[in-house]
Amino acid sequence: MTNPAENGLQALADMATVNVLTFLSPNQRFIKTKVPVNMPAKEVIAKLDSDGECGVLNVVEERRGTERAVGAIFARTTVGRIARGIDHLNAGDLMTPMGQLKKFGASDELSVAQVLHIMTDKYSPTRSMFVMEGRQCVGQVSMKGIGRALYRALDEILDNSSFAYQDGAEWPDGIDPDQLKKKRGDHLWESSWLNEPAKNYCRALGPESIITLRLNDTIQDAVELMVEYDIGSIPVVDADGVLSGIISDPDIIRHKAKGTEFSTPLSEAATRNVKSVSDAATLYEVYNAVIEHNCRHMPLVDKDGRPVDSSGLRDVLALLARQVVHAEGDPVTESLGWERTTAEMWGG
Repeated sequence: MTNPAENGLQALADMATVNVLTFLSPNQRFIKTKVPVNMPAKEVIAKLDSDGECGVLNVVEERRGTERAVGAIFARTTVGRIARGIDHLNAGDLMTPMGQLKKFGASDELSVAQVLHIMTDKYSPTRSMFVMEGRQCVGQVSMKGIGRALYRALDEILDNSSFAYQDGAEWPDGIDPDQLKKKRGDHLWESSWLNEPAKNYCRALGPESIITLRLNDTIQDAVELMVEYDIGSIPVVDADGVLSGIISDPDIIRHKAKGTEFSTPLSEAATRNVKSVSDAATLYEVYNAVIEHNCRHMPLVDKDGRPVDSSGLRDVLALLARQVVHAEGDPVTESLGWERTTAEMWGG
């Protein structure tokens, strides 16, 4: 009898081969997150704080009685523009134009893995991609939406049972992780990576070492570091280096919307009582934690509570995409203009 853990790991790789339009965001959410191109910047930032579920707002313009998407506003780039102190008048000033966005046609046969591979490209990451029919935007797919859907399906298959081992414990029914492979055509899926330590993969997508801030540092200090290293969150530590909070893109947007002075110390501005996992946590445990606590980033802490790394949804989905695309030998949608192979993206 096949073990449910083996079923789940195989199914995760299988699910990554389905057409990504399965995960197309409902039209209602696209409507909820759209803003007119002339909306004042202050109102845009307030809406990004309240309705930007995936860190993005869609900018639309009405021409000749027809509304069309002309760009998008991302939390990450908005933080960068805030850091540069640029005076924005409206949504059009804040947005990234449609011509610069990552998008694909509704008729394109792209798999979940292919789209995740593009989203998690360490040279040009994005949290969502837009789906087009001609020049009309018909929706978007997001990293968060795909991640949640895959997790729900995986959880159903596993029937809420844990298959991640800790402290050298055996897998259920004595399964050898090295044997968890799925045969598809001439390729083998390597599924056991979910059970590997998350810390082994953190540096593939971020800075060479963990970046932290102190409680007496300010919001402005956080903004400058986030822009310098192109990261979405920074752990905040106390005088002993113990994790005390976290500051992230949504926090910056929230404080900007509230009019908080950026000279405010992180002891007042950071999110406190932050969730974390052990630095020995597996990728699956990180995946479980970010979904359960509805966050994108999860600090990895040592036995004394000091952050040593950070992992999150993007790490897990990037590795899933890498496994599947490598197995299929896919050069990654050259027709969309992303001509780097997986090896080039990941440095080998």
